[in-house]
Amino acid sequence: MGGLLALHAALQRPTRVAALVLVAPAVSLADRLWDRLGEVKQQALLSGGAVNLGSDYVAPGADEVSLAFFEEARAFALPEAPGSLDVRCPVRILHGALDDVVPVEVGQRLVSQLAGDDVVLTVAKDGDHRLSSQRDIGLLMSAVAQLEEALQAAHQQE
Repeated sequence: MGGLLALHAALQRPTRVAALVLVAPAVSLADRLWDRLGEVKQQALLSGGAVNLGSDYVAPGADEVSLAFFEEARAFALPEAPGSLDVRCPVRILHGALDDVVPVEVGQRLVSQLAGDDVVLTVAKDGDHRLSSQRDIGLLMSAVAQLEEALQAAHQQE
């Protein structure tokens, strides 16, 4: 959920955020998770219980949530209309085509939601949610280096 929080930071403090590199940004996470739970787990939550999300990316038991999780997460929901996110800094989004946690379509939709012109989505064809292969890490390092160069050049022109 780091991408979601980074976007909020850029929206709330646009003069303090120079650029963003977002990896499989989990925007609209609460709604997607709720829909994937199914009726039995949804009813358990609505009755005051807790459920396990069944994530392969956290330790067993660490993904147990209550209804409060969904209520709090919805408070961080971002507008979804094209151009509705007034983020004007350069943004690089990296996403794995095989991501089973945050579908690549979420990253594609985010590109249209961002109002800025300097937005690039890179899709790693064989990448999953972790983007942890050497190639994926190379893509991440390249995105950071590219933004660093651009920011340094802009700073020298000032």
